[in-house]
Amino acid sequence: MLKHSTQSVELHLDTDWDSLQDLYDYWDDNEIKICSCFYCGNKLKDSLHLEHRVPLTRTGTNCMDNIVPSCAPCNGLKGTRTEDEFLTWLDSVDMEIDDVD
Repeated sequence: MLKHSTQSVELHLDTDWDSLQDLYDYWDDNEIKICSCFYCGNKLKDSLHLEHRVPLTRTGTNCMDNIVPSCAPCNGLKGTRTEDEFLTWLDSVDMEIDDVD
């Protein structure tokens, strides 16, 4: 079972979704796997990070189409890069993300 804190989501995000279940349903409808990291594809064993495809610092939003499941390593490595920038960088450094989540 994946762990998450619904309290932090409800208190800190101005969203177009009312609950994590809404987000999970959106991911399911758009073939985004909740149990895998959106970026590296590794299985999320114990937890997932709600990751912004376009960071809030780069005009991103908290809308469902900008939030994806991520492993801790990818979330940390991505930083303020956009999805495209991160995937390009990840490919250029030929790095494999260890399945450490």
